[in-house]
Amino acid sequence: MKRSFLLNLPYYLIKPPGLLWSRGWYGVADETGDGSIFYRAQRTERRVRTLTNLVGKSGVIWLRLGSSAWHKGRASDTIIFAEQVISRLGGETVLVTTDGDLSVPSDLPNDVTEKILGDKNIVAWFTQNYDGSVSDPKLRPIPVGLDLHTGPNGTSISPAKKAKWYKKAQQNQLPLTARVSRIWSDVHFKSNPGKHGDPRGEIQGPILSGELSSTVDAPISRLSHREIWDRYNSYMFVLSLPGSAVEAHRTWEALALGAIVITVHTSLDQLLKPYRVVFLDQTEKNWWRCLGDTQWIEEASRLGGSGRLLDLSWKYWNDVVRSPLEG
Repeated sequence: MKRSFLLNLPYYLIKPPGLLWSRGWYGVADETGDGSIFYRAQRTERRVRTLTNLVGKSGVIWLRLGSSAWHKGRASDTIIFAEQVISRLGGETVLVTTDGDLSVPSDLPNDVTEKILGDKNIVAWFTQNYDGSVSDPKLRPIPVGLDLHTGPNGTSISPAKKAKWYKKAQQNQLPLTARVSRIWSDVHFKSNPGKHGDPRGEIQGPILSGELSSTVDAPISRLSHREIWDRYNSYMFVLSLPGSAVEAHRTWEALALGAIVITVHTSLDQLLKPYRVVFLDQTEKNWWRCLGDTQWIEEASRLGGSGRLLDLSWKYWNDVVRSPLEG
């Protein structure tokens, strides 16, 4: 075991913070990975050797998604689940897959997806990074939520400590009418292409050149998490774009801090539509140009402001994933 893993383990031996967190499902699921206390604290690309502990189980099962179907020759936990557990579950089951950049289901072998969705005991499969490549009523997107496990410069941090910072930012959030009526953007620091193109790279030039400076505020260097959240809770708009994965923690952080999120159309549109979100059509030439139009900003304020505030509580999302078990 790596030293960083051993240092992090104490953070995961307690109940997770009360906010939707991509790694926090161990606190609400009935079954978690290989069943060991170590599973919850493992790094994203750590792979289990076996999931036979899940044979005969039912209820809500959480698996780590990972960022690739195979890593150093070893299959992802979802693949292992399809091979060892599917057709051997003990009753109605909801599968939840989070933590990682893997796109679901296109990054998985077709037979894995078919096996999982074809099992009569699987009543729903909730996943982050849903890419829309397969349409099935069982397969549903769920927010990636917060990143409470990454500290400054990628270092480790206590999830409880980071959650405390976020809750303070929530307490200090301003009503829309009192916010800075401009767009905050911190998506421009590097190009990060993925399956949805490279919208971050495309907007990098217009932001850095000052072309959008009449309406967009962007830092010249990276800020701390607390500084970023102080922008999200005080600006009317936050720009959030896909990177290597279709989903970004930024989207959900900003929404739960009361901002209107501006993003491009993706496979997550239906999940986002109820909230304070305004969509851009990335297929249009210079799709970003409207961000510098004050009339567009005014209309976006009206449209986005009509959406509801995002609830990031575990109670809410636990109820969502358990609802298919209620028939």
